[in-house]
Amino acid sequence: MLRKPARKPKTPANAFYLKFCRFLADNGLARRPGETPWHFSQRVAAVQPQWQRDVNEITSLCMDLAFTPNSSESATAKTQHLKQAIRKFRVIN
Repeated sequence: MLRKPARKPKTPANAFYLKFCRFLADNGLARRPGETPWHFSQRVAAVQPQWQRDVNEITSLCMDLAFTPNSSESATAKTQHLKQAIRKFRVIN
């Protein structure tokens, strides 16, 4: 019997970012297979220049949480900041 490999549990930051990507996809800007978050943010900014600052902030926060060692307290604060930035972006747009 074949089994699917175990999936790495999503971090809250990863879950928030994927929700952000779904919001953009619902608005005609789907992330392409294999497209890095940074390249995706650049493409979104090229299509919607007014979103550039917010999209870059969200992407930078997500990348920082994913690839920079953080204390749990720092990660929690950054995750809350990410959540607030995404919420603000969705309300404004």
